[in-house]
Amino acid sequence: MKKLSDFDYMLIEFDASRNKEIEYLRQQFVNQYPVSFIEVMQYKDYILGQKNRDNFCYQIEVGLRKLGSIQGATSKNFGMYQDRNTGKIILADKWNVANSPELTFNKIRKAILRLIEDGKMNNRHGIITSEISQMLRYKILSVYFPTMYLSVFSENHLNFFLAQFYEDSNAGDQFSGIYDKQMGLISFKNEHPVARGWNGIEFMTYLYRVFPQVNSIKDKSDIKLVSNLVDSVKSRKQLVMNGEIRSIKKLSNSRKQNIPRENSEENVPSVKGETKIDFAERQKRLNEIGSLDEEIVVKYEKNRLANYPNLARNVKQVSLTDDSLGYDIRSYNEDGTERQIEVKSTSSLKSKKTGILP
Repeated sequence: MKKLSDFDYMLIEFDASRNKEIEYLRQQFVNQYPVSFIEVMQYKDYILGQKNRDNFCYQIEVGLRKLGSIQGATSKNFGMYQDRNTGKIILADKWNVANSPELTFNKIRKAILRLIEDGKMNNRHGIITSEISQMLRYKILSVYFPTMYLSVFSENHLNFFLAQFYEDSNAGDQFSGIYDKQMGLISFKNEHPVARGWNGIEFMTYLYRVFPQVNSIKDKSDIKLVSNLVDSVKSRKQLVMNGEIRSIKKLSNSRKQNIPRENSEENVPSVKGETKIDFAERQKRLNEIGSLDEEIVVKYEKNRLANYPNLARNVKQVSLTDDSLGYDIRSYNEDGTERQIEVKSTSSLKSKKTGILP
C-alpha cells in the first residue's frame, strides 16, 4: 500500500489557493440555494431545459462543472425536466406522482432535503439508499459539505485512484459503492500532514494533477498502475549545513532520469559517418535538468518552513515566469524576510550548487 508522498515528492508545493475560484462558485451556489430556500423551492426553480439558466439543475451541472462533472447523465436523472422543443414537463417514472409536476417535485424536494440532512450527519445508510441518482447525489454532497466528501463521482475514476494506492488494479472491488470508495480515498488524504488540511475539492484537484492518466479511463479494463513519480529523484542527496542547501548530488547514471548525457549517442545523431551535436536538443535537456533541481530546492524550502505555513505557501520557483530577476527561487526566512536563491547547474550532470543572494 502506498501513500501520497510515494507518488509525489512535490506534494508540499501544491498550492491549495488555486481553488479560490472554485470555492467562490461553490459558496455562491450554496448562498443561492440554502436549505431554507430548498424547503420552499418550486419546480420552476429546479428543472432543467428552460431557457432560463437560473435553476438548481443547470447551476449544479453546468455552473459548478469545475467542482466535478456530472454531464453525460440524462435529464431523467434529475427526476423531471422541461422538453426544450415542446415546453412539456417530463416526469421520470420513479418520481412521477399522479402526472403532477407539483406533486412530483414535492417528492424530489423531500429527497434532496433528506440527503442533505444525511450528508450533514455522515449517515452512510441514508446516503447510499437515497433515491437521487448517484452522480447528482454525490455532487450535492460535495457542494454542501466539501470537507466531508470528494468532488469525484465517476466509479471508474475512483477505482483508478484506489488502484494506485492499493497497488492493485482491482482494489475498487473491495468497496461496495461510491460512498465507501470516497471514504477510502479520504483516509489516504488524512494520513498526510499537509493533505489532511485540504477539503474534498482541493483533494480532487490534486488527484487529477498527480494522475492525469485517469482522464483516459473508460472502463475497468483501462485501469493500470502508475509508476512512482519520485523514482527519478530518489537517488538525489541533499546536503544541508547550517539550515541551508549547500549542494545536491545528481544521479550518477543519467539514464535513470531519462535525460541523455550531453555527449550520449541519444543526443548525437550520425550524419554520413560523422557525428553532429544537436545544440538545441542539448539546451533543452540542460533546461530540464535545471528545472528538476529547482523543484528540489523549492521542496526543501517548503519543508524548512513547515512550521510557518503562510510563508511556505508563498515559496515560488520564479524562474518559470521571469528569467530576468537574477535568481530562481523566492523563499523566506522565519522572520518573514525574503530569501532569493539562485540555482546553478553544471553541464557535466555531476553537481548543482545554490547560493543565497544578498
